[in-house]
Amino acid sequence: MKVEVLHATGCAKCLRELEGLRAAALRAEPALEWKETDILSNIDYAVELGGAQAASGGDRRRPGVRFASHA
Repeated sequence: MKVEVLHATGCAKCLRELEGLRAAALRAEPALEWKETDILSNIDYAVELGGAQAASGGDRRRPGVRFASHA
């Protein structure tokens, strides 16, 4: 399984939640592919994925998560 997490650099709450999320995901799937993407450095990519709300001041309480299977 692949997991891509969108987050905002400098967001302390995002960083705290990322650690717990990563740990839980790895417990569920040890062969997990984990990728973290900073929406501030990759704004075009974030918008393409639908991250426009977070990048424009939307709900930043939780990092964005996108799941992809190997199917």
